[in-house]
Amino acid sequence: MLRTTMQFAISHGTTKIFILFGKLMIVSLCCVCGYILLTTIDKYKTEIFSPVFMTILFAIVSFPVANAFMSLF
Repeated sequence: MLRTTMQFAISHGTTKIFILFGKLMIVSLCCVCGYILLTTIDKYKTEIFSPVFMTILFAIVSFPVANAFMSLF
């Protein structure tokens, strides 16, 4: 292990980057899907004045889910 310390460091760094991008993609896709649903379904279009607050709530709720999913990955 001492001879391949640099390879372990590079592997650990790239893994952290992939996990971060995975979390960001999961949260982004949840927000985009939620925004599309809020702006296309007639019931939500008439009752919700601005979908921004609900999209932020989607992000807040989806981040722990993405974190749990990526920690298993």
